[in-house]
Amino acid sequence: MDLAKLGDLVACPCKGGPHHIVTGAKRTLVDNMPAARAGDKSSCGASIVTGLDWYQIEDAPAAVHGSATSCGGQVIAASTVKIGSPRGGAMQPLSPAKGESYNRRVIFKDASGKPYASVAYRLELDSGEVLEGVTDANGEANIADSRFVSSGVRILVKE
Repeated sequence: MDLAKLGDLVACPCKGGPHHIVTGAKRTLVDNMPAARAGDKSSCGASIVTGLDWYQIEDAPAAVHGSATSCGGQVIAASTVKIGSPRGGAMQPLSPAKGESYNRRVIFKDASGKPYASVAYRLELDSGEVLEGVTDANGEANIADSRFVSSGVRILVKE
């Protein structure tokens, strides 16, 4: 299956076609162009509505040759990047060993992605465990050994 990218054609019933893919991934390139995903737009205004659920590009299914659009069209991918089908049996989740401890790391960032450096924090786990500290220059908080592999957490940051 050919991966779709910015500029690839969309064969659709909309007036003025064929149209082109006009939006794509910010950080993932296919043939030096942004990769197309479900949710990206065509020049007719339609969105790509199908993709490879098992092959995600920046949290959206990858668009490939034949992906459908919201106007009833199909993507005509023309890239040199080919994706095969997944193989093998079902994956089994790993269970943590009882009594094992795990070292976790948390990175605190603001809405723009800038790290919160030297900021006091408090983590309250569902288990009742409370962890407090100060982030380093990169906004990282190294949370020493915790016996709770997956649990809810409430994060409090003092700005």
